[in-house]
Amino acid sequence: MSLDGRWQLALLDVPGVDHPGSVEVDVPAPWTVQVPGFERSSGTVRYSRMFEVPADWPADGHVVLRFGAVNHAADVWVNGLPAGGHVGGWTPFELSVGELLDHRRPGAGLDEVPHGKQGWYGTTAGIWQPVLLEHRPVQHVHSVRVRSDAVTGAVGADVVLAEKADEGLSVEILVREHSDGAKGVRVAQGRADVAIGTKDAKVAATIDSPALWSPDAPHLYDVVVSIHRHAEEIDSVTVRTGFRTVTTAHGQVVLNGKPVELR
Repeated sequence: MSLDGRWQLALLDVPGVDHPGSVEVDVPAPWTVQVPGFERSSGTVRYSRMFEVPADWPADGHVVLRFGAVNHAADVWVNGLPAGGHVGGWTPFELSVGELLDHRRPGAGLDEVPHGKQGWYGTTAGIWQPVLLEHRPVQHVHSVRVRSDAVTGAVGADVVLAEKADEGLSVEILVREHSDGAKGVRVAQGRADVAIGTKDAKVAATIDSPALWSPDAPHLYDVVVSIHRHAEEIDSVTVRTGFRTVTTAHGQVVLNGKPVELR
């Protein structure tokens, strides 16, 4: 469920603001380009909004709040209770918030959700990437790292599960040509069993003669990594990747075997 849209913004500790008030801003977008006169400002601000968890979401599993990026340091509160935080304005982060959704601390206002502290990055201050609320099953893909080899055409995925594997669990990898708005052509797939009692798994597939990525021809592939219990899929994650080689020779950077001029 997307939480993008109109949020309340309070300028708590911002140079030039004596009496902090509240204004409405769009998320995702830097707040500094939405509040007139503060285009190059910095300081501490507080974002807040209300939301309801969809009634048809399963009662079990995990509810996760995911931020695409918040610049620069963020403390997140849900129903007046601390959910966690993150430092780094350019990377996504997520927090498990299911246990906080049914609680309300006496006297705490919804204007404490979430709370972002911005530093010195100018016009990218604040929540400048999308915000999502997600439901995930008890067993799900906790994280996945995809590696692609332009020489061999191999695509490998290092998968970490949320829970230790029980009997009959496997991971699968499906590679498709990337296509905006539609499913691309399937070019490779693979499967690997997950050892009982473990959370880590590796799965790989190989593409015959993969198309290489370059600035002139930015060819990409969608890699779908899924968890199966016996024959039933229980969770999946899609990662985008590309193939290219980068080397150096004779004082030049060589991309896919050809020198490329860099500024």
